[in-house]
Amino acid sequence: MNHRIAVEDAPSGDQIAPAGEAELGIAIERMRFSLAVEDDLGEFFHAFKRDPLLGPTIHHKPWVRPRRRPWPWEALAWAVVKQLIESGRAARIQRRMVGRWGLRLGNDRGSLRDVPTAALIAGRAPVELESMGLALKRAIALWAIAGDIARGRCDPGDRAGDRRLLATREIGPWTVQCLGLFGRGDPDSLPAGDLIYLKLVGRLARLGRRATVEEVEEFFAPYAPFRGLAASWLASAAV
Repeated sequence: MNHRIAVEDAPSGDQIAPAGEAELGIAIERMRFSLAVEDDLGEFFHAFKRDPLLGPTIHHKPWVRPRRRPWPWEALAWAVVKQLIESGRAARIQRRMVGRWGLRLGNDRGSLRDVPTAALIAGRAPVELESMGLALKRAIALWAIAGDIARGRCDPGDRAGDRRLLATREIGPWTVQCLGLFGRGDPDSLPAGDLIYLKLVGRLARLGRRATVEEVEEFFAPYAPFRGLAASWLASAAV
């Protein structure tokens, strides 16, 4: 079950009380998930330590992990924001949204802000989301899925809700794959349409061009059930 430290239905911009012992325990658990510090990758290492592509990276960078988000909702929301735009622009939109609607802990000078909850986003009008820099279609999609989550119609932490997500206009496989890898910790969830993988596979497969989504999926098929993890490792080696 998904927990939240902040109150889901608090008005935007509200301060929240300091967390108690139980809330701090949840926070520590979610940060451990985010950093993947307790993941047992022994099976992954054993399977691919002699792989010509993955082997050297496993040997030289055994600490590599996908950059997860603490909460599935956060991974889903930010995946929607990142659709079809470059990372720097997406980060600016995310910062605006956190600054405008994120729940605040502390005073004005030293405050911390959380990612706006699904309930907070569902309570905005799509044009308000658009004003943060989102394309209107993306703003409507984010508002729609936030409403489903806030009303309990869909749990982003449960794969059973993926069909409902995919039925939402502007939500496609890439968004759900990002949710799987970065929000649920599914090592086989591969965001095959990500630009970094289109470029990476194009180079590794010596295509002389960017790969297609289908070619990315075919390239990483031998790495199942760790396709997303393998792609993260190879991308880290290319940096």
